[in-house]
Amino acid sequence: MFINLNDKDYLYNQIYDSIKEKINTKQLKTNDKLPSIRKLSNELNISINTVSNAYYQLEKEGYIRSSERSGFFVEKSGHILQNDTSFDEEDMIVEEKNTFKYDFSFSGVDKSCFKYKQIRKAFRDSINEDDDAILGKVDGLGLFSLRCSISNYLKDFREIIVNPNQIVVSSGSNELLILIKNLLNNPVFGFENPGYAYHGIGFYNNFNSTPINVNEDGIDIDFLKQTNANVVSVTPSHQFPTSAIMPINKRIDLLNWAYEKNNRYIIEDDYDAEFKYKIRPIAPLKTLDVNDKVIYIGNFSRTVTPAMRVSFMVLPKNLMNKFYSVLKSERCPVSIFVQSALSKFIDSGDFEKQVNQMKKVYAKKYEIIFSKINGCKFINFEKTDCGTSVVIKVDKMIDSDVLLKTLREKSVYVIPIDDFYLDKNMNTNVFLIGFAKMSYDDISNGMDIIVNVVNNLVN
Repeated sequence: MFINLNDKDYLYNQIYDSIKEKINTKQLKTNDKLPSIRKLSNELNISINTVSNAYYQLEKEGYIRSSERSGFFVEKSGHILQNDTSFDEEDMIVEEKNTFKYDFSFSGVDKSCFKYKQIRKAFRDSINEDDDAILGKVDGLGLFSLRCSISNYLKDFREIIVNPNQIVVSSGSNELLILIKNLLNNPVFGFENPGYAYHGIGFYNNFNSTPINVNEDGIDIDFLKQTNANVVSVTPSHQFPTSAIMPINKRIDLLNWAYEKNNRYIIEDDYDAEFKYKIRPIAPLKTLDVNDKVIYIGNFSRTVTPAMRVSFMVLPKNLMNKFYSVLKSERCPVSIFVQSALSKFIDSGDFEKQVNQMKKVYAKKYEIIFSKINGCKFINFEKTDCGTSVVIKVDKMIDSDVLLKTLREKSVYVIPIDDFYLDKNMNTNVFLIGFAKMSYDDISNGMDIIVNVVNNLVN
């Protein structure tokens, strides 16, 4: 079955929408058999749980029916008689509704921390000012004032000393990786497995790449050394999604791997670095990089809002020179006004205040989750006191498919960590619990449901 997936919405929503449309347009007719959950998951290279979510929703709404040992079939539906009615699209009000009441996905920020007034002022000031930089064309590096703001931020908060002219602004980490790919003439990338590169629709397919296993203390460097990767992408301060923190001895070992050959580089994604609660922020790998082989990547999706879509990278000096000569025609995809407003927001001190407020709020949310899980002997949770998501391991006697189905029925959304592996069917019984955008009450109530469901499934 042909289904065109993208990264603009949850995958189960896209599968649901595609099959629903095929049924409504009679491409799929009454009693037509759908592919099995496992077959469709293999065809689309996504997890079984994702397809199961979509089929479950379609079945609940009466589009399909399940038959034991036979599979899923298109249900009989009536034909809606449609009048030829014209309307003005501007008169329509469309309200987006979240499918789940308790959405423990890892995206978003807490809206109570978002400084609406100050950000509005930053945008207003950017539009009102008579500045040639705002009205003119910005080169591929991004707005100079924003690069200066980022440079100061890195010096003050991440102990990285960098010239603004080594900073490249873009609209997302994926876009930056594409730039790096073109800059280094299509190198072999090593991606953490599990990791963000293997989540969703196969972003890794854009690269010549190899998966690198992740251990309890970060990427498996011995495994890396056995591969032909010459560029490795890591999240050492807070590995995503496992939350592992890479110790100093492994950091040095990883740097030495890069130093052994001229064409080797490390991409450090400083994911969730700001959010450390009972420990001090961990110094980036970049601060140890005496030979300038680390490409540092950061973004403002977790600290301001994902809607801005602003990310940046710090290139080593030798790659910066190559960037000017090879990619000089590149243009920054981020709106000039967004860049200017973000620069003003950082320089005003309001950005720091927002991050500090987020840290306090997220620390409390983290403790709520820990307190709820702490009394359940069937859920293991390693307390790392950092990040905006936690990883829980459920007792192996519980079937993960049954657990996810039961949680769905109670309007609880959690993500199996299997979704972040190249092989989507690992059956790890490990789940990612994101909490950034959820309220205290929703986290508390949602976790109560998770714990109760786990206990009931065991008993």
